[in-house]
Amino acid sequence: MGRQSQSKYVYPRWYTSELIQQIKKKAKLHKHYKSTKSVVAYREFSQCRAEVKNLIALSREQYSNCVEANIKYEPRSLWNYINDHRANRQPPEIIENGEVLSVGQSVEAFANFFSSVYAGQKPNLNVEAAIREAGSSNTVAMISVEKLQLKDVQKAMQGLKPKKATGPDRVPPYVLKDCCTVLAEPLRHIFNLSLKETIVPEVWKNSKVVPVPKGGNRSRVENYRPVAILSSPAKVMETALQRSIYSQISPYLADAQHGFRPTRSTTSNLLSYMSDIIPVVDSGGQVDAAYLDFKKAFDMVDNDILLKKFAEVGFTTHLLKLMTSLLTDRKQYVEYGGCKSKEYFTRSGVTQGSNMGPLQFLLMVNDLSGVMKNAKCLIFADDVKLSLSIENMEDCTSLQKDIDRVVLRGKLQHPEILQRLCLSVPGGNMRRRKALLLALPHAHTNLLKYAPVIRAITILNEVAIKTDLFCCTLAEFTRCFTYPISIATFISTLPTFMVTLAGCANMARPIFINQFHSTNSFTSPLAFLTLATLMNLGL
Repeated sequence: MGRQSQSKYVYPRWYTSELIQQIKKKAKLHKHYKSTKSVVAYREFSQCRAEVKNLIALSREQYSNCVEANIKYEPRSLWNYINDHRANRQPPEIIENGEVLSVGQSVEAFANFFSSVYAGQKPNLNVEAAIREAGSSNTVAMISVEKLQLKDVQKAMQGLKPKKATGPDRVPPYVLKDCCTVLAEPLRHIFNLSLKETIVPEVWKNSKVVPVPKGGNRSRVENYRPVAILSSPAKVMETALQRSIYSQISPYLADAQHGFRPTRSTTSNLLSYMSDIIPVVDSGGQVDAAYLDFKKAFDMVDNDILLKKFAEVGFTTHLLKLMTSLLTDRKQYVEYGGCKSKEYFTRSGVTQGSNMGPLQFLLMVNDLSGVMKNAKCLIFADDVKLSLSIENMEDCTSLQKDIDRVVLRGKLQHPEILQRLCLSVPGGNMRRRKALLLALPHAHTNLLKYAPVIRAITILNEVAIKTDLFCCTLAEFTRCFTYPISIATFISTLPTFMVTLAGCANMARPIFINQFHSTNSFTSPLAFLTLATLMNLGL
């Protein structure tokens, strides 16, 4: 059997098979004309060339219309279109110590930077020690996963996103998704063997890391964040395992946590926050709020402490051993510009690239709200928000003590805390401010008063100004968002799209202001929800 020759030409993705055939025919006719110099041959070549030009224009227009019509359902095709029209598709050059690195050197620089956030010492991960340290804290019903049912595996396989990138095994997710009926039972058998032996296969603990720009100069590795990608079977197993565990522990999760939980989001977190502070501020009171963040929280979680948290919440010994295997000797490598780096161990942090990571972090910070004595605590993943109504100096001291408790807990569990700290106090001349938290001694903060963070209460006192700012900011947002699309120059409805967004902003502005002036209050539903929208945009 002869080898099938591959074409040396790479055609654009919007070239049809008919167009490619005509291009090949044109090349043959041109070659024939060059060899014969015949007038008839030139006419044939000229006619075919005109047909090719018309087909190119038609195919391009049809492809553009198809991309535009399916943006909602196939957003990937839009970004493929934009990438095809970029002048430079090569990855950015990485500069280190003033020297431009090669692709091989760049991928190793990424690996060194990403691995530097993890602990250098291997955790003990001793199940008996974790149970012993948990002690009497283990008051919850026992959490266990004896085996996975076929429907659980099938549901996890059907939930795979078929167009996601492949992991270290190079098996595309669509293979497992499309072959679910055939592969579900063999995979379930392997998963249950893993559960029975409490051993997770080594190859399923390896992940590929892709550097993704997060802003700033793209020639510096510090301005990239790692995105870990697991093998497809590992994703299926960890997803099914996470759902089984979450269904058992969800009643015991802190009510203050709004991250990684169904029916909860940043919006529910914000509405809970606003429902607490609006009545106080509306009656002329003052609320101080502190915004805290655990730096590199997901990467710096101490695995020994995490195992103890599992024991405290009620994991059985069998499940603890499985979690130990899952956390032991996890490895990553970086892939950039077609090159791979050397593998490195992740000695700390939650598992990356799957649903198990967020669940592990929820359990890690589950008792954070319990250390509060006076302040109201709201959490979204690793972002903590403390607020307290201030009536006297004792209230300021109480809030400071609660912050100190969070700081102490953070230091005991290693993450650097208080990356951000902000105080929100009423502005204007109509209310007399109490003492500021920042004026107290030993205040744990590293920010000045002009730090670029949300000042929630100030918005309540500058309604009209902020709604005007809302309109301007939304218009600027639409320009930034549609800039790469405008470069592609194929969306015919782009001006209408921008005008519609700007019109919505201007329509909301007078309604919001009239509602405020008519009630002189923020307790009406329309004003409340509009204010929540402004807060969610960070204005």
